[in-house]
Amino acid sequence: MVHQLFVKRIIVGLTSFFLMMCLFALAAIPIELDARHSIANSRSPEYVVDEEDASFAYRVDNLFIDSHLVGVLELEPVGGGFVVPVGLSDSLEPGHIAVSKAAVQYSDILERQFGPVQAVIDESVILEGELVVYYRPSNGQAFLDMARKGEGVYFASGFANDGRTGALFGDITYELWSQYLLPIALLVFAFPLIQNLRTTRAAVDESLAGERFVLESIGAPRRELIRHSVNYLYKPFLLGVSLAALLIVVLIAGCMSVPLTGFRLHTHLYTDKLALLIGYFALGAGLAFAYLAWPRLQWARPHSHRRRLVGTGSGLALFGLGIVIAAIMRLWYVKIPSNLMVFLMLASVFFVLMGLHSTLAVLCTVMTRVAIRIMGKDLRAGVFFRWVIHHPYDASRTGTFAGSFVSVGVILVAVFATIAGAQVPPPRPPDGIQIVKTSLNCDGDYTACLKGAADRVRSSDPTAAVYVAAYGQGVAQVSAGQVDPAFLSQFIHYGLGPEYGGEVDEISLESRWAWIYTISDQNSDLLSHVQKITFDTAIVALSIIDGENGRAIAQIYRQQASWLTLLTTLSFIYAMVSVWMQFMREAGHHAKEFASIASITGKADMIARTISMRLTLVNIITGILSLSVGIFLAHQFLFPIGGFFPSTFIISVGAIYLMFTLTQGILMYVLVRNEASSWLPGKR
Repeated sequence: MVHQLFVKRIIVGLTSFFLMMCLFALAAIPIELDARHSIANSRSPEYVVDEEDASFAYRVDNLFIDSHLVGVLELEPVGGGFVVPVGLSDSLEPGHIAVSKAAVQYSDILERQFGPVQAVIDESVILEGELVVYYRPSNGQAFLDMARKGEGVYFASGFANDGRTGALFGDITYELWSQYLLPIALLVFAFPLIQNLRTTRAAVDESLAGERFVLESIGAPRRELIRHSVNYLYKPFLLGVSLAALLIVVLIAGCMSVPLTGFRLHTHLYTDKLALLIGYFALGAGLAFAYLAWPRLQWARPHSHRRRLVGTGSGLALFGLGIVIAAIMRLWYVKIPSNLMVFLMLASVFFVLMGLHSTLAVLCTVMTRVAIRIMGKDLRAGVFFRWVIHHPYDASRTGTFAGSFVSVGVILVAVFATIAGAQVPPPRPPDGIQIVKTSLNCDGDYTACLKGAADRVRSSDPTAAVYVAAYGQGVAQVSAGQVDPAFLSQFIHYGLGPEYGGEVDEISLESRWAWIYTISDQNSDLLSHVQKITFDTAIVALSIIDGENGRAIAQIYRQQASWLTLLTTLSFIYAMVSVWMQFMREAGHHAKEFASIASITGKADMIARTISMRLTLVNIITGILSLSVGIFLAHQFLFPIGGFFPSTFIISVGAIYLMFTLTQGILMYVLVRNEASSWLPGKR
């Protein structure tokens, strides 16, 4: 009895701990995201139409170095004045750059690309670890002329500072998805939080049932029952809150990074809102404590045999309907409108989740009866099979929880990764082959500009192959150099062709954008060589190793997807802890049922092992079936879109589920053994 009371107090402490961590996550997400957006806006130019209202002309671009994104801001003062970019103490000299602290390590590459480094940008306007470059063109007048013509250069009245109207550049441009992070966190935390509070309240009611009955019998007012509940709850509840507060302080102080993300929280954001946060935590913890402490009177208690929300037949029908909708979406994906596609996806997941418990319960019963028939013996009265046959919903409950979270989590993780474009990074060229991609922004005579730039590259290295490309116009060879013709043919056919179009004899450039591909099989550093070439353009031509843009963007999205994986994985752990709490309450009753048999027969070890194996086996089977449902839904919804599959998330959830299943089996074994050893005739 003392052991059970101790376990239930642990349940209260764990509940308060998880509650505080959920509240902190829901508070930290908007605080951090708003801060990142404000920082990025503070350095962003504020667009204006007329030159008379402008203080400088600007252009934003991206460069990619070593699979990292580099945000580039090019700016030139209007009317011979000067402009001091945010984060600097002085204006830039023509042809000079300022770089962020994280970009200093790439100074040699950036100086070859743009010009000398004049200053380091203050960290207050840079996101953590972000690579940013400010550049003032060496030919400022030509840059201003392009702004007047609307040739990809624009006018700005200044910097947006704390506003929301700036022309964003850098890492923030790939974080527009983050507006959905808070609703997703609410979605994945709501269900386990509600389940946890309900389970804990049931444990409290069970622990205090005897005392409350006595108090009610003598006519004690409700406040006496509340006082009795408070005395029972406040110590473990405060202990859980204190542990959560300690962990929150460690995270806020930056002593450790957020798990799985490598991201550190910004201390000043929370100290500035300390009073508001304390009030927020106090309100949330107070409401939860009041819910747990509020007594449920004997005459107000619901009947123990409540009707299920969804019957077995209805559950099977809903599950089948969800599977059919998912299959239809896979078969007629192209013909279904996008707005209807989202509705069908949500409907399919909803129907599957509503019917999953009934389906697993029926499968438990069917599989048990099939096993009995295969064995050829009537084992329905046996310890191993009897409980599963008569309690299929209880047997499949743990697996249902797992399947529900896997179904929702797989969709969240995979949909985000697919929409965001987190595909497999492009492959690197064979050993010994170097490919440099140069982006060209022409002005004036586009065709002559492209031809002149390509001729400069060809004349600088006659051994290299040179190709020019433009979207919708194809790919044209300028020089084959001394590169293997078979590789060039393969590269054009499989690499450039799908992106730009087929190979043509010559490109008559119809817009200002074009790309030059330089291919070499020599041992020299091709990127450094191309970056030293001076192109006669107002906008500096940016050269990168081919494929670095795809690898950098994929890396960005993989890092950002880790946030979603973190939230869904933590919510799954939280849900499994709630299930484990409920199991601990019920395991004692199950152990007492078999204690007399185990004690009288003297086979306590065998019976305990049998019950433990039964529980573990049923949970593993239902868990595998639930995981299969989630994988099936992801396969139906996502492979037609992009082929991304959240294998890391599936493996993590499977490992966590297996751990909880094994701990449940071990706990049941220990309880049956202990109850059998202490059982006496007439003991209940």
